[in-house]
Amino acid sequence: MKTIIKFLPFFFLFLVSSCELEYVNPNAPSDAQVLSTREGMITLSIGMKQNYSTAALGELIYTTGATSRELKGVTTFTSVLEIEAGGTALPTFNGNIFRLWQRMYRVMGMAEDLIENAPTVLASDPATLSGVMAHAHLFKAMALGGLATGYEQFPIQTDVSGKAVFSPRAQGLTEAVRLLDAAAALLASTPPSAEFNTRVIGANFDLLSTINAYRARYNLMLGKNAEALAAANLVNLNTKSQFVYSSQSPNPIYQEMLVSKNYSPRENFGLPASLFDAADGRLGFFLSRPDSTVGGKH
Repeated sequence: MKTIIKFLPFFFLFLVSSCELEYVNPNAPSDAQVLSTREGMITLSIGMKQNYSTAALGELIYTTGATSRELKGVTTFTSVLEIEAGGTALPTFNGNIFRLWQRMYRVMGMAEDLIENAPTVLASDPATLSGVMAHAHLFKAMALGGLATGYEQFPIQTDVSGKAVFSPRAQGLTEAVRLLDAAAALLASTPPSAEFNTRVIGANFDLLSTINAYRARYNLMLGKNAEALAAANLVNLNTKSQFVYSSQSPNPIYQEMLVSKNYSPRENFGLPASLFDAADGRLGFFLSRPDSTVGGKH
């Protein structure tokens, strides 16, 4: 027994000492480092765009697409079956519902960090500041629009204390339009720097036209048809914006529908024959094989 008693202090000393070991990863900067440096602002802008394209966008398309009956859940996973059934059979703890919420707020949080910190960090570089701010306004608006597509109420501002106030869908869309209007004004006042356009936007993304396209979309969702038409007329139809994917950052729609085979497009986008136009250009635009659909309508 004495041996055990004498040994215990050394044992606890070892435990305490081992808990104090901390290894710093030089390839993973802290939040403070990211949000207080010029390079951090650029990197976070790139990461926000990638996070939306590889995570949030997929959830927005196939979760809301299944509930609107444009897509059909064709797997046996419980979360997909619940989404496919819809109505009272769809519980609030469904995994798809949670992921859509979580991923939109992750994008929103990144955008808010940029909006809060960029004016100070990039004060001496107004051209890069303009691009970073307009880009962040756009992606926060896209996150709000995604939430408005999936939920009746949601917070329009993140709150790390967990006390965020919920707002109705129309208020969320109104805030999205305000952000997009501000983004367009920023670009009109100060065009983004060449560095921002090269490193963050890239050759496959027309920032201003994307902003105006979303202004048109969300004004239309609010029933503001004149404002929607005015914004739509500002879109440059000779350009296009697209997310570029790779094996390291795969297309989430391809992964979910052709690799995992969890969803399939419904015939005629789920519309009854009386409401569907056979010449609808969306068939050729969205589907490489328009005949590769499943039956079932509203």
